[in-house]
Amino acid sequence: MRHDYYRPVSGLGEEAPVAEQALLQAIQTTAPVGVFTPWASIDDSATWVEESSPSWNYVVYALSDAALRAAEQAGGGAVGFIAVLTDRAPEISTAKAAFSGTRYEWFSNEAVFRQDQPEVVTAAGRQEPRARVLVWAREREPGDQLGGNAPVASAAQKLGGGLVFPMEVGTSSADLKPGMSATQALQDQAAAAPSPVQTQATSAGPVPAAAPHPAAMLPPGARAKALVPTLVLFGVGVGAAYMGYRLWAGSRA
Repeated sequence: MRHDYYRPVSGLGEEAPVAEQALLQAIQTTAPVGVFTPWASIDDSATWVEESSPSWNYVVYALSDAALRAAEQAGGGAVGFIAVLTDRAPEISTAKAAFSGTRYEWFSNEAVFRQDQPEVVTAAGRQEPRARVLVWAREREPGDQLGGNAPVASAAQKLGGGLVFPMEVGTSSADLKPGMSATQALQDQAAAAPSPVQTQATSAGPVPAAAPHPAAMLPPGARAKALVPTLVLFGVGVGAAYMGYRLWAGSRA
């Protein structure tokens, strides 16, 4: 289930909001945390929906309140969406409470698995992909009494994860596919010892869009050049994505 607020909208003729432009420019100077593939998601419907054939991946970058503030000052408005990368899927009530007092509200949990550097865990007597979870949050509506100016990083701390900004990119026919459902993996791994979420860069340069892409065979410097077109295209497309979110937000008003 793809997030409506994240869905690219074509033909609007809109440039990326200045806040998003500033944030993208800042975070793309650092190596990403990794490339993650959607596996399943859950929203207020409280039912996990498996993503059997995702048409997108996420390049996930570490984020900070300082980076958000700088982007907001540059753009004159808030960044529309953020996420927390965690090792466990929090209860919906827990996720909502974590963002209380911040400028953002919980939207959904999305199970993902690592694509560029596959993570394997032994659970329930077998090896399976390690399930991570993106806890998505969106900008609150004006006048939301549950909002405030508390640091967004405080929500990440409450959820036991790291604050991140996922960037949507394409897929490859070589992308790895899990041999089980996300809900089964989450259930199996819930009883296992938690694996700390690493939200620092894991390599000297940008990672390939998916292993074993051709870029994976290149040295870090050349690998970065190989990824530039993909990230530039996302930078152009994030404006359409944000407009999709705005249209969705308007429709619920």
